[in-house]
Amino acid sequence: MRREVKNLVAFLTTLPVRMDENCLVDAANYMYLFPLVGAFIGLLAGVFAW
Repeated sequence: MRREVKNLVAFLTTLPVRMDENCLVDAANYMYLFPLVGAFIGLLAGVFAW
């Protein structure tokens, strides 16, 4: 599950996170986690901006 979340972060951001060869497959399989990963990314951005 950690690898899949890392691949989602790599897929949804421009952060230099190393992608696996199955990044697009993981993004398609775990598309239901997009809002949670987006909220986590937004939370981190808000903490750093504050």
